[in-house]
Amino acid sequence: MLESSTIQWISTLWHSARSDSIEIGQLEGEDQRLKQLVPSAPGVVLALLPSGKIKGVNRRLAATFRKQFIDHQSHWPDLAVSNSAFLVCLDSYPKGGLSRKLYADPSRGQVTDWEGFRLLVYDLINSVVEESKIRGEISRRVDNISSILFELFKNTHDHARIGVDGSVISDSVRGIYSRFYPIEDIARSFKEIKGLPEETDALGHYFHNILKSGPISQPRVVAKRDLSGFLELSVFDAGPGMAARWKGRDVSNCDPKEQYDAVIHCLSKGNSSSSTRGRGFGLWRVLQELIKVKGFIRIRTNRVHIYRQYAILEKLHMERHADGHETPKEKFYDWRKLYTSSPSEYPSVNGTIISIMLPLGEL
Repeated sequence: MLESSTIQWISTLWHSARSDSIEIGQLEGEDQRLKQLVPSAPGVVLALLPSGKIKGVNRRLAATFRKQFIDHQSHWPDLAVSNSAFLVCLDSYPKGGLSRKLYADPSRGQVTDWEGFRLLVYDLINSVVEESKIRGEISRRVDNISSILFELFKNTHDHARIGVDGSVISDSVRGIYSRFYPIEDIARSFKEIKGLPEETDALGHYFHNILKSGPISQPRVVAKRDLSGFLELSVFDAGPGMAARWKGRDVSNCDPKEQYDAVIHCLSKGNSSSSTRGRGFGLWRVLQELIKVKGFIRIRTNRVHIYRQYAILEKLHMERHADGHETPKEKFYDWRKLYTSSPSEYPSVNGTIISIMLPLGEL
């Protein structure tokens, strides 16, 4: 999840140093500096920031790049399979800043319905994964994945365009990022580092636990799990952050536990920072759908960095109902401390990124 995390880092860097130019390299020539950004999602987000100034790139050239990118995005997807795919929305762009894949009526800011997101999921998967590697639950659970992506994007549309003071965020940026991680690459990385380092984060433990049914160096481990890899779907924004939205104020001085509790409130059934009736079920519904696809979810917002996964110890913190079915409690774990909800100290970040990791194959 390095590249999608870098999108948030770029946004944080930008908002913490608005008055300064951002240095992106030592290449000579303005066009070369922009070309240096284009191959990656974080670079594109930086180049698209509408009120920004990149050191050595004038506003005219930056505006031309933004127009070219948005024109190209309107024709996405193409036939080529790449290692990543992304869609970016710019509220400040006067025309065409909202992707038609994400908005049924961009001129009115109307988010695409569930059926539209179902088509989008197919496009995202086929853009980053070869057909031969699409198998297992993910091929049977497109409806569940569509619900997850729809709810996550609808949430960022509803809550990330307005600051805690009620003002419109002038350089609001949000979008969707997708990437495929081949199982061979994951297994090779563990083999090369010869074990699991003590500082390994939650995602590293997740991958390691799935593969450790035998010695990690043995090829049969990958075959036994019948996994082709993992698909990442991330939704990002440059809003005030989940804790700040719930509190309705700046939370930079709140302790990590208070911020963690605020985020958990956002994820709880029936809770919403909106006053509209019937709201507050979107993020809670995401957790229900993640069980069906044995997914992994990570949330980074304000000073909170938490996760939950449903492939290993998936029955942990579940609530059994009278009719026998189970639903997950709104319980998340610290990214560094693993199976504890006691939060660590993390630097404050701008916006929110929620990442889903889905196994392609049978677990």
